[in-house]
Amino acid sequence: MRTLVITLLAATLTLQAKAQDEIMNNKVLTQDTITITNGFGGTKYSVNERSLTKQQLTDMLQTSANAKNYADAAKNFRLVSALSGCVGGALLGYQIANNLTSGSFQLHFLYVGGALAGLSIATGVTASNNVRRGARVYNDELRGRVSTKVQSQLQIGFGGNCVGLALKF
Repeated sequence: MRTLVITLLAATLTLQAKAQDEIMNNKVLTQDTITITNGFGGTKYSVNERSLTKQQLTDMLQTSANAKNYADAAKNFRLVSALSGCVGGALLGYQIANNLTSGSFQLHFLYVGGALAGLSIATGVTASNNVRRGARVYNDELRGRVSTKVQSQLQIGFGGNCVGLALKF
């Protein structure tokens, strides 16, 4: 029974990873088009089936004035994400170690560590979105469709017991 459950779980994860493949702009590739693929191991960047590191992608985006703004913003958000994640994790780890050794429970370390860890997640997602937007602008400029206007979208979302609005730009 365990092997069946593990096999089904592995198959589901593989199918989900394959379903998240994203090729920019309706799967039409031109020379030097940046492709972003989400998979089980994380996000992978490539150009003409050649893998790129984050630094190589940033260098490519620096050649376009509009994409450069997104690349710079992503770099700044990654820095904030890394710093807040390290400090938040250290504070949470300190609280857990302190609780295990002496038994005292200090909520202010827990709250500040949790808030910084949450900030790290939020800024990491924002950095990833900026990289995607920069790649989209870069690909659009390669195809001759220069778009300097940022399109905003207003969406209605339904939660467990609430309704919310989301503005994406």
